[in-house]
Amino acid sequence: MAYEDLISRMTLEEKCALLQGASSFGTFAIPGLGIPELQFSDGPHGMRHQDPETANHLGIGGSLPATCFPTAATAARGGRGGRDRAPPMPRWLAASGS
Repeated sequence: MAYEDLISRMTLEEKCALLQGASSFGTFAIPGLGIPELQFSDGPHGMRHQDPETANHLGIGGSLPATCFPTAATAARGGRGGRDRAPPMPRWLAASGS
């Protein structure tokens, strides 16, 4: 598999760097192997990133604009208006590019 070859060419330091992270939600890039910085999310209901200039260690300051969705429990019960008024989650997800 291609990933096995890639991992075999990584140094121990590069492998460990991927476990640590370079920012609140990003990994270290390894340009020599063509590995870009990867971004991750902190929850299943949307994507949020923090501004590297204003972020804090608690993850509550400096958030950039984001697309977030109602929780699964809220969507399953149809929100406050009952099942017939459930949010159009599939359309929202498609429009957001998630």
